[in-house]
Amino acid sequence: MEKGSYTQIDQETAKEMMLRDDGHVIVDVRRQDEYDAGHIPSAILIPNESIGTDRLEQLPSLDQIILVYCRSGNRSKQAAQKLFDMGYTNVYEFGGINTWTGEIVSQQNERNETPEQLRARIGDLAFQVTQNAATERAFTGEYDEFFEKGLYVDIVSGEPLFTSMDKYNSGCGWPAFTKPIKEEAVVENTDTSYGMIRTEVRSSGADSHLGHVFNDGPKEAGGLRYCINSAALRFIPYDELEAQGYGQYRELFEE
Repeated sequence: MEKGSYTQIDQETAKEMMLRDDGHVIVDVRRQDEYDAGHIPSAILIPNESIGTDRLEQLPSLDQIILVYCRSGNRSKQAAQKLFDMGYTNVYEFGGINTWTGEIVSQQNERNETPEQLRARIGDLAFQVTQNAATERAFTGEYDEFFEKGLYVDIVSGEPLFTSMDKYNSGCGWPAFTKPIKEEAVVENTDTSYGMIRTEVRSSGADSHLGHVFNDGPKEAGGLRYCINSAALRFIPYDELEAQGYGQYRELFEE
């Protein structure tokens, strides 16, 4: 161990430490959506961006053993040093989940949510929209005429989908975006329901029904209109991105 720093260990050592009944805690310092997609069993989420200089209520004892990891090892090193500087004396960093050969669980599997539990968590309307491809009534959605700066994520999984930078007032009665945050964030399917041929939009991670995409959007922005149900979305204000584990998306608003 270097003076004034945390201890770096390999992943086999980390596995051995995880088997001990010594009150250790495993800390995942990635974003919420990364954690939900797959994490080490029993790991708690404390995003690197949310770690400052104040003691963390999730880590009440300065002497407890803390095992820290991220995706590839960069954020975990930053977080481990911040924790050490904060006064935690037993901080161990073991790299990224990308090379982890042990068990990985997803948040959905760990919750083992039944449809009833999911409905209780996100609400009846969001459940009907995301799981049964329902459509909220036009001009009733929370984000229809809402234009604050921030990120829109899947209400089911928390995966980032759209930003306020690409949102515009289409007058259609539902939130409209010119594009998703990245092409692979959504999946498009042919929808022939109700005697129409439309292109359905679903989230790529949780397979949530979001809405439809049409070719009548602003030409200067690509000509697409992603017509999305408010009930399928959760809004993260720009000023809360870091606190909620989406700090890396701040740069999208600074381009």
